[in-house]
Amino acid sequence: MKKQEIISLVPLELEENKEVKEIEKSLINLKIKRDEFNFEEIKLLYEKEGKKYPGDEYLSWFIGMAEGDGCWYVTKNNGTKRLNFTVTQHSNDLQILEKMVKILQIGTVNIENKRKIGNYKVLRNKEIKYIIAICNGNLVLPKRKEQFKKFLEVYNTKVKPEEQIKYKETNILPNLINSWLLGFTDSEGCYTISITRKKNTIDAKIKFILTQKGEENKIILEEIQELFKVGKVRSHSTKNCYTYTCSGFKNCKLILPGHSSGVSSSPRIDFSKYQLKTKK
Repeated sequence: MKKQEIISLVPLELEENKEVKEIEKSLINLKIKRDEFNFEEIKLLYEKEGKKYPGDEYLSWFIGMAEGDGCWYVTKNNGTKRLNFTVTQHSNDLQILEKMVKILQIGTVNIENKRKIGNYKVLRNKEIKYIIAICNGNLVLPKRKEQFKKFLEVYNTKVKPEEQIKYKETNILPNLINSWLLGFTDSEGCYTISITRKKNTIDAKIKFILTQKGEENKIILEEIQELFKVGKVRSHSTKNCYTYTCSGFKNCKLILPGHSSGVSSSPRIDFSKYQLKTKK
């Protein structure tokens, strides 16, 4: 995340005032409020319905996956609005979608053979409330928050006033203490290796890439860059797209388990605890 510039609003004649200087010092040290995932509401819903709770780690992974390959949208049929939630995957990863049905205990999977994709779909209003309880206040990407907010507004027009749900405004950022980044990587991440031969030598180059569309989502890629302390965020060749790229063995090994930069606090993903689920 870009560092914020602190602009002093203190008149010049008060600059030497000790009390004023202490106030300015506290403002400089003040950090942007960061929220954490809160699954209390969905826990209560599962308990009320007598269903097994999926667990915090799975839900944080699920949200990361949904923010990458999911969609909250509204369709119209004969003037009637219908709420839809979908997560799409290549047919190679249908097991991911089937596990969603099994673990979340809502939704269905349909397969489009011609397009070689599968869709996890939640359509019934009774099940849509689970998706709302999971996602409300727990989304990370600004663009997804906007999409979900409109989705929730339509939901509230379809239920009784006492059943309406207030949108929760939060500021959750990527970190390494839950599975959101793994879910997001499962959906949006890419690992590449290029090999070139030069006479008697072989040169291999590796990259870890995350791409997002929209200026509003660029800040999340910058936060990931700041989190790992390696890599760069650049404009993509596609208009209004941005890419976080970590290149080279020296940098990439810092975010993989079993390696260290020599600094004990060197951040990396603990894949033994937080595991990728897709076949990529």
